Amino acid sequence: MNRRDVIAGAVGAIAATAVVIGVCEGKVGVSHGKDSMTVSAGETAVADSRGVRPGAPPTKIARIDDGSAHTAAELRERLGALEKEKAVLEQQLADAHEAGAKSQYDLTPDDWAKLAEQGAFKYQVPCYREGGFRPSADQLAKLGLSAKDADAIQTAYLNSNKRFGLQMQALCTEAQLGSTPDDIGPCIGKMFQTIYGKGPDAARALYSQIDEVLAGKRPEPKGADSSPQGRMLLMFANQMAPFEAELAQTFGADEAHRIAYSDDLCWTANSVR
Repeated sequence: MNRRDVIAGAVGAIAATAVVIGVCEGKVGVSHGKDSMTVSAGETAVADSRGVRPGAPPTKIARIDDGSAHTAAELRERLGALEKEKAVLEQQLADAHEAGAKSQYDLTPDDWAKLAEQGAFKYQVPCYREGGFRPSADQLAKLGLSAKDADAIQTAYLNSNKRFGLQMQALCTEAQLGSTPDDIGPCIGKMFQTIYGKGPDAARALYSQIDEVLAGKRPEPKGADSSPQGRMLLMFANQMAPFEAELAQTFGADEAHRIAYSDDLCWTANSVR
């Protein structure tokens, strides 16, 4: 039987005991001996040695909320809200996985735009050293590469070093901070000293300006609007692209990107604000 219509309650061998039946919802059929009656929601019945009779109205019968009181529209609305929350959580989970796998220096235009709002700047540059960097057997193994791949990687480092040295040397000469390869290290330190020498607000303003250029939100400064320091930051930010492109000639685009931003090779990387 459907419990919301009639539930037959046999009270049987309880002659010396009084049983009180209260109904919260629907109807219940109560019988004892020759007596029987139907008790509806909000009513009570007493079954004892004298038979079955109506009981006193209950002061309050607690209602069990099993959700049946909700309308279909309310349930659909709640389900829709849960589905939206699920979609948001799934996206957050996907973002968390991506963030865990992605280098913090592998920056997209959106990443540069966020840095511009913070007045911060990040860069990663392939190691600048004589002879270029050559990965060890252990480093190659961690990358899943073979010994013969070391030549292509070292060549990419050599070409990156040459490109970086020529560009930086020209900037140092323009800023009158040296003109030889040996001057490059000290020159970079003095460039950053100049950036911070104008105060933290000026430094953040320069970083934001360069970030916006890299985000595609403003054109690159030219002429009187540019400075050796600003051009140095742009040069730092643009060193990975040609390095990765050269690796792609040997390894393909996807594999080159993985290698270029791995933690198993040699980089100069920094976050400043």
